[in-house]
Amino acid sequence: MSFQVDGLTVVLASAVVLVGAFLANRKGPDFHPATFREQSHRSKSRNKGESAILRNPITPHGSPLMASFSTKVNTAYDMFWTAVTEHGSRNYMAHRVAGSWVWETFAGVGSRAKNLGAGLIHVTGVAPLAGSGDGVSTSSPMVGIFLPNSPEWIITDHACSTYNIVTVPLYDTFDLASLEHIINQTGMTVIVLSAKHLNKMFDISGKCHALKHIVVVDLQNVPADVQQRAEAVKINVTTLQAVEQSGKANPREPVAPKPTDVFTVNLLADCTCGHTGGLIVNTISQICYTSGTTGLPKGAMITHRNVVAAGAGMCATLPDAYKLGKSDRHLSYLPLSHMFERIIFHTLTHLGCEIGFFSGDITKLFDDIQTFQPTLFPTVPRLLGRLYDKVSGTIEQSGVVKKSVFNLAYGAKRRLLQSGRVTKDSIWDRLVFGKIQARIGGRVRTMLTGAAPISPDVIEFVRIVMGCQVLEGYGQTESTAAGFVTRVGDYQFPFGSHVGVPFPSAEVKLVDVPSMEYYATDKPNPRGEICFRGPLVMKGYFKEPKLTADAIDSDGWLHTGDIGTILPNGTLKIIDRVKNIFKLSQGEYVAPEKIEQKIKTTYMAQLYIYGDSLQSTLVVIVIPDPEAFLPWAKTQGFDGTLEDACNDEGIRKAVLTDITTIGKKSGLHTFEIPKALCLTPEPMTVENGLLTPTFKTKRNVAQKYYAPQIEQMYKSLASQKK
Repeated sequence: MSFQVDGLTVVLASAVVLVGAFLANRKGPDFHPATFREQSHRSKSRNKGESAILRNPITPHGSPLMASFSTKVNTAYDMFWTAVTEHGSRNYMAHRVAGSWVWETFAGVGSRAKNLGAGLIHVTGVAPLAGSGDGVSTSSPMVGIFLPNSPEWIITDHACSTYNIVTVPLYDTFDLASLEHIINQTGMTVIVLSAKHLNKMFDISGKCHALKHIVVVDLQNVPADVQQRAEAVKINVTTLQAVEQSGKANPREPVAPKPTDVFTVNLLADCTCGHTGGLIVNTISQICYTSGTTGLPKGAMITHRNVVAAGAGMCATLPDAYKLGKSDRHLSYLPLSHMFERIIFHTLTHLGCEIGFFSGDITKLFDDIQTFQPTLFPTVPRLLGRLYDKVSGTIEQSGVVKKSVFNLAYGAKRRLLQSGRVTKDSIWDRLVFGKIQARIGGRVRTMLTGAAPISPDVIEFVRIVMGCQVLEGYGQTESTAAGFVTRVGDYQFPFGSHVGVPFPSAEVKLVDVPSMEYYATDKPNPRGEICFRGPLVMKGYFKEPKLTADAIDSDGWLHTGDIGTILPNGTLKIIDRVKNIFKLSQGEYVAPEKIEQKIKTTYMAQLYIYGDSLQSTLVVIVIPDPEAFLPWAKTQGFDGTLEDACNDEGIRKAVLTDITTIGKKSGLHTFEIPKALCLTPEPMTVENGLLTPTFKTKRNVAQKYYAPQIEQMYKSLASQKK
């Protein structure tokens, strides 16, 4: 990826400075600043130990929360088939073949979805969901989707929705134990997968007695050796093409989900419960299993109501100039097994947008983006961070003149941003930033980032250089990957960065966490555990009533485990985590206590693992055991005091090598192994406030206590990358 400022820019720059300054100040802000002074609607009263309840001004207190696009669109089935009816002959989905984009229409995908759904019923015996609508029964047949982002992923999803069959998306990163657990817990009878996953299924088939059928999407015929192995384990293997043909020959009428059916069981997913005052659509459409951090994954039951409420709520927050419609395009590259991308896909489908799939090669992602030219760009902080680093690095290595021109242009557009304007039509865009914008197609109007926190500096950079809106969202699988989003036009952050305001389909409150000294009465801003209620909240965890009761209280509030603070303008800032689990910048969950247990050796008295959500790596504070550490240090050629050993670079590197070796042997993922460490002789104690009376680490206190060391470790890691 190369970003250069050409010679013409250098020649013209000085001539356009005054013109650019004039043009920059001709227009007023995109939105009046008063719009952002109070962004949420707060309840007039609150319960003891809780904050006021926040709502989006679109659905203020006293009105029902948003649960649908309209009275006629209440399920994922409605979202898709309404689009097929309204946009039948228009292009819908595209994938690349030999570098060219090959399209399928809405009507064409609709026909394939009907054929595949009917074929699944005819060939595998999987049946439409039946029951009371209160959830998923233990006997409800389910179809697993074990595919990369592709037309086949979505066609399978639509096929199951068309015949009211529950889906279970599977992550590429699941190990065999997790796959076995998911298949057995759900009683999954059918999996639609890529050929590369066949051996995994054969390896665990002896322990997964419910699994009877495998549908392979990327084979025209089943090879003899595959057929032989399948017969040995009593599993029927067939191709997607064969199942579609069977469905075409044996058509069935669609089975539209009722407002009380299930959409999916998502591996730790987002679902909804609660009271909206309107139509109740509680059909579980999907069970989402989370990859989690400890133990086996759990499945969150997502209802049709959840899916529709998430999409409708997101669309309602966009001002008229940024409404999405059939002129918009989206490139699908974030995993469809995650609710964030799946909700985006279903929502854009309903709106008649064009959607493409990246080629599957992450090294060619920017080429896919450049040729497809999306207008909406959902992304994650890590990708934007890489873009920021790449552009900054290129400019830093440029000559004095080119660097000066870039800085001049950046400063001018930064002043525009500070005045309340985001644009890609300035003279600076034509002279300097246009080539960078072209790397993501040149047509992006709005970026939506989620899954992990993002640096305010990166958001500012993208708004300036890319000239587009950048919205930051916050949610969990349990809240259908939705909950909060920043508003278009809110660029200033007078009270610091935040994740915006509640969706119109949720209400939110903070609850005291005395053990961490967070209270709703804290000054200047209330602090506490973030709780959601409304049509975004999951139905519950599949076959996990205790976990469900722990997560969702009797009043329908989902307790997220995240700590937030409500800023004076009614926006939310995430500041901590109740459970000692956090995300790295790439979206991977980390359980620090589990890692501390696995990498600790005999010469380590205490460990404190830290992960910065704006970073992709972990760091660790190591407190040595004096009696064991010095003898070990001697084996490394060191002879001195404990304090000297802690400051010795050779010893530090040796300890880090030990940790890396032990971590790999213990089965830790690469992202779970610390990449930098600090040795300190001072122990964590009850007396110095770093331990509880039961000798557990006060992680929030330790974070502040070791802040200088943590900052230094990340600086060191950053310098190593240059």
